Amino acid sequence: MNQPLIKHNYIWLDLIRVLAALAVFMQHLRTLLFKNYWEGPTSFFKKIFYFLTGFSHEAVIVFFVLSGFLITGSIVNARKKAKFSVLNYGLDRLVRLWIVLIPGLVLTLIVDRMGIHWFGTYPAYLGTIQYTGNIDVAANLNGPTFFGNIFFLQGILVNTFGSNTPLWSLTNEFWYYVLFPIIYFIIYQKKIWISISLFILTFTIFLFIGQDILQYFLVWLIGSALFFVKENLPAPSVRFKQILLICGIIAFAVCFYELRISGRLDWMKDVLSGLITVVLCYVGLYSRMRSKLISRIVSFFSGMSYSLYVIHLPLALFISSWLVGSQKNWGPSYFFLYLFIIALILCVTVVFWYCFESRYIQARTYIKRRFFKSRTAFLTN
Repeated sequence: MNQPLIKHNYIWLDLIRVLAALAVFMQHLRTLLFKNYWEGPTSFFKKIFYFLTGFSHEAVIVFFVLSGFLITGSIVNARKKAKFSVLNYGLDRLVRLWIVLIPGLVLTLIVDRMGIHWFGTYPAYLGTIQYTGNIDVAANLNGPTFFGNIFFLQGILVNTFGSNTPLWSLTNEFWYYVLFPIIYFIIYQKKIWISISLFILTFTIFLFIGQDILQYFLVWLIGSALFFVKENLPAPSVRFKQILLICGIIAFAVCFYELRISGRLDWMKDVLSGLITVVLCYVGLYSRMRSKLISRIVSFFSGMSYSLYVIHLPLALFISSWLVGSQKNWGPSYFFLYLFIIALILCVTVVFWYCFESRYIQARTYIKRRFFKSRTAFLTN
């Protein structure tokens, strides 16, 4: 590694993560609250609003890129220090995912049951409007689906749980966490029989998860490639960073404008979005954020972005059904209600984050000390 990544170097990646989480949240809430753009009178502000709140899918692509970069860094650095442990890595990843996912599934169960009880005849609960897929909420509130989501089988063997359709991406994330270290150690494994075994395991996983999940692994690997670029190339000059930033912003604007206006999404456009995201992330890795206050705010909201992603849709569905009922035409009064619901769900998310996600380090340390007392090297990884 040319130089250690200083914490402030991640702040721009944190900002990208925050914006991506908000993009997912804002589009889902907008779709629940408002009718389609072409229904009702149009205006300049309505056009801007609908345009800016239409990038939830692209935001998930951004998450994959960031995940690829960060997870690759943790694996490669651990291997170079001869401290990589399959058990340690697996526990870290599972605790990180489960500490939010499991309480998030319980919250989904509670909120969806309440919503079905009071608003079960409303379109969103019956699956007659599209928020992230036409889903009959009650049909997916069952034990097999709950446990299937805990073990990241949604989209493979079960549906996403209840109304929480954004959980599809966690299946992708989990299996990418599994696949990358296997493939990485095939390359660095000296014993041929182990390499062959790992290759067979990789192929088996490919068959199990299927093409839909596997094709986005390439997007994740684009983020992984960013780490190796950071490792092996010298820091860019100020002029080169400026050129990259300008080119990245222009490409970002053009690409996302085309995606939003054309409404056509395909895998190659997702790959292009991933490449553009990598360019902006690369610039961010070598850039400072001058304001300490803004840095603290960004870091805080970045820290709870996973919680927001996991719990926002069941809450948005329940609250919008309670306060509005069915979708409405765009209008100033409902726009302010939209902002109010955003603020309300963010407040709930802060509490949820404090109770669960913020305890990640404590939970991970407790589990390792409680169940692996004799494995000193394991605990220090």
